[in-house]
Amino acid sequence: MSQPELTAVELARQNGVDTAIFELVNELNPGQPLQWDIEDIGAIRDEIAALLVRKGCCTLHEFYPYLELYDEDKPFLTHQEVEVWACCDDDDMLAAFHYSTDLGNCNIDNDEGDGTMFDVRDIPLAEGMTPAVKWTTTTGQHGSITSEDTSGREAHAAIIRHAIEQGWLTQDGLTIPEGDVPEGE
Repeated sequence: MSQPELTAVELARQNGVDTAIFELVNELNPGQPLQWDIEDIGAIRDEIAALLVRKGCCTLHEFYPYLELYDEDKPFLTHQEVEVWACCDDDDMLAAFHYSTDLGNCNIDNDEGDGTMFDVRDIPLAEGMTPAVKWTTTTGQHGSITSEDTSGREAHAAIIRHAIEQGWLTQDGLTIPEGDVPEGE
């Protein structure tokens, strides 16, 4: 089965938004022009998107087309009968590192404090595991999408499965005994 792809119109919209942000930042900058940095542009884009969505100007997808990388009605993963859900913020923007074992506690701006929400970076890694990295999209110059990097999601899933297998993550949440935390963490 082939991976879904953005249409040419959607890619053009992404490129247009990213280019406009890049040009605006350089226009406002009184110093030397900045180099293209999609992480910086993405941070600004996220703030603009949140504002426009909150003001009812457009939907997130209308502002910056994207592919659904997960189905909010399905867990991010299920392992040994433990369901883990990806978390979002108040603007329905996917959180980079936060997950929950409770579908009702998946909003990082309104954590119920019941221990079911966790940051994947807090889980100690087994030897040879890839550290948790932010989910990314590989972009070419001026934001053209060249490929989706699934390694971030795959690394998160491997870390979460490891925590379940260690008994640290159950449906009740994440608890790491002090003796299991490697020195320096």
